[in-house]
Amino acid sequence: MSKALENTLLWVLAGSRGGKRRAAIIIALRKRPMNARQIQKVVGLDYRTIRYHLDLLVGNKLLTTLGERYGLLYLISPALESKYSLFEEIWGKLSPDINIKNPIEIIRKD
Repeated sequence: MSKALENTLLWVLAGSRGGKRRAAIIIALRKRPMNARQIQKVVGLDYRTIRYHLDLLVGNKLLTTLGERYGLLYLISPALESKYSLFEEIWGKLSPDINIKNPIEIIRKD
C-alpha cells in the first residue's frame, strides 16, 4: 500500500499541473473536514478549480466524502491519514522553500 500511495502522491503533486493547489487542499483538510465552499475560502481559489482538484483527489483515494450534494464534506482518506508523514516528506522534497503548514502560502508561490 505504501508504494502505491507514494506513486499516487508523486503523480498528484509532481507529475501533473496543479500539484501545489492539491497540496494546499490536502493541508487545509488535515486541519478539519470542509465542504467545497469552505475550502475555497481557506485556499483562495476559484470554486470550479477547487471542485476539479477535489474530484481528482477523491478519484485517487486521497480524500473521502461524507454527506450528500451541497453539504458534502471532504476529509483526508484513512490511507493518506495513516501515511501523512509520507505526504509531508514528498512535499518537503518538492517544495522545500514553502511552509507545509500554511495552504495560503502554497497558493501564493504557485
